[in-house]
Amino acid sequence: MKKIIALLIALTSTAHGYLTPQYLNANQLQGVNISATAPTLNQVLLYDGTNWAPTTIATGGGTVTSVAMSVPSFLSVAGSPITSSGTLAVSLSGTALPVANGGTGTTTAFTSGSVLFAGGGGVYSQDNANYFWDATNHRLGLGNAAPSTTLDVTGSQNITSTSANALTVGPNGATNPVLQVDSSTASVANGLKITGTAAGSGVKLESISTAANEDIILGTKGTSSSVKLQVGASNKYVATAQNHTFSVSATGTASTVRFGYTGAADTTLTASTEAPSTYFNLGQIRQHATGTMSLQRDFRITPSTHSFVGASTLSNMHGFTVDGAPIAGTNATVTNASAIYSPGNAVGSGVTNSYGLNINANTGATNNYSAIFNGGNVGIGTGFPSEKLQVASGEIMVSSNSSTSSAVHNGIKFTTDNETYYSAVRANRDTLSTRIGLSFLTANGAVPVETMRINYAGQVGIGMAAPSYPLDVQGAIQAKGTNSILLDPSSGLLYTATGLVNLATGNNARMQVLAAGPFIERNIADANPALLISNTSATSTGDIAQFKSNGTVKAVVSYAGNVGIGTTTPGSTLHVAGSMQLKVNNVSSATTLDETYSTVRGDATSAAFTITLPACVTANIGRIYRIMKIDSSINAVTVGRTGSDTINGATTSSLATQYSAKTYVCGAAGLWEIY
Repeated sequence: MKKIIALLIALTSTAHGYLTPQYLNANQLQGVNISATAPTLNQVLLYDGTNWAPTTIATGGGTVTSVAMSVPSFLSVAGSPITSSGTLAVSLSGTALPVANGGTGTTTAFTSGSVLFAGGGGVYSQDNANYFWDATNHRLGLGNAAPSTTLDVTGSQNITSTSANALTVGPNGATNPVLQVDSSTASVANGLKITGTAAGSGVKLESISTAANEDIILGTKGTSSSVKLQVGASNKYVATAQNHTFSVSATGTASTVRFGYTGAADTTLTASTEAPSTYFNLGQIRQHATGTMSLQRDFRITPSTHSFVGASTLSNMHGFTVDGAPIAGTNATVTNASAIYSPGNAVGSGVTNSYGLNINANTGATNNYSAIFNGGNVGIGTGFPSEKLQVASGEIMVSSNSSTSSAVHNGIKFTTDNETYYSAVRANRDTLSTRIGLSFLTANGAVPVETMRINYAGQVGIGMAAPSYPLDVQGAIQAKGTNSILLDPSSGLLYTATGLVNLATGNNARMQVLAAGPFIERNIADANPALLISNTSATSTGDIAQFKSNGTVKAVVSYAGNVGIGTTTPGSTLHVAGSMQLKVNNVSSATTLDETYSTVRGDATSAAFTITLPACVTANIGRIYRIMKIDSSINAVTVGRTGSDTINGATTSSLATQYSAKTYVCGAAGLWEIY
């Protein structure tokens, strides 16, 4: 580059006029200035000791016996000496005027735009292909003959400089230039390399240095400035002294990842040192001005808004997702793997409450939940929960944050497959906040009701909200199992270690409460009944027994022995005031009926089959079966007998058409009758 600068100086210098476009109008001869005075006719240039000046040669008369001329070696004289009369003729010894004598040293005709230089032997030369001056546009081409800029260089360049302005580009030179290369540091031994590639392959910037490793540093001026990276004409990354901002443009591709980081395989890690793939160190001290703050977040994500052009369905949206826990690879034995893990740290004595995880529910949805756990067990105080929720070395607290007295507060709900209906255990508060009991609610509909309460004194009320005894029951009691109910002998009843209530001595008759209900049991091998209800008054017209529900009599056994269901005045042995519901059985293959059948629907779509009636013995006289064929096939449903019984005098009865039905009654021993 120094040679280029020197050449530019030479081209614009007034000290060498022969290199200007008017190079035939010389200003010097043999290094001595030529006077600017214009010569007149017959004047010659005469050196006056300072300049070459136009001078008139004096003439006069006289006699000359001999005239001779001496000229420099590049000239020759003809006709010398003259002794009487003659002509002296001076001419060049060769075809070109030597450079040392003000000529070009060649007979070559230089073309317009040629940049002359001293060639071999000092002779002027031109090389338009590598050195060319465009006088029209004032452009210099080095390495090309068609410069398109003021300085157009084809080929490599090298600048050797220790200047702070080794290379500057700008409208004001070195003053606030667009580009400045500073190589003034004496020990500078590094730099920046720019490598171009094929179109579309990118431009490579890299550091060059004598060191094995060298950084690239991007710096700005002033503390309020920023570093910006643009794509197109839009800022995509801006870094200031205080923050880093990433911005992205709109995209029409749903699968586009806005910010992506893909880690490379690391196969030479040490066994004893943790190696995080990504590390955000937010451990700096951030000091605020004095005042009150309601919220401070060190890491914040604002979620996107997702919409559709038309009506659409999106099953799941997540603002932050971790695909899962780290995966154990070859030869790895891992004890614990967590998708999200907070080891905890000391937060300082100025903190009142510290949380490992604090999640608030969103708002605006039909159902807003703080958190859900899909699958697996949750452990609190344990790393190995064996149930869906396991709390170790601690307790679970449910609080209503309400001071309402004499009321049922919050608790725990229990439900099955239909979450609309639930039972619950809730806290109940007495008149004082120090007196807390439990309420147990069960559901037989959408709204659960309290069915049992344990008050603050430990008294249990079943069917009532204000128990007055250790066990206070509003209604009947049912118990089962050994030691279910123990009665004090002072009550007049006996009790044993088995927990059974003896109604007679010797444990011969007793009342026992089991899951099936209370019943009377006699452990005596005789023909007496286990339960005997007797009205011993011959004149009494009161019922032998009544069965009530919610205070209303639902069934009675009258003094005459008539049973009434839905009526308190039965007029027949069995009087049902209402509908009767009998069991319906669907059968499609051979079936033998017993006491568990009543109405039978036969389906012979697949094949004909037989329904067999039980033996019509004395104990079964009066038993009724209603049998119908329900299908439209041609297959018959046959009703058969057991043993030697007859069916209307025959051995079988047939139901051949759809919806044909018959009623079979055990009328007498061995005789089934059809009605």
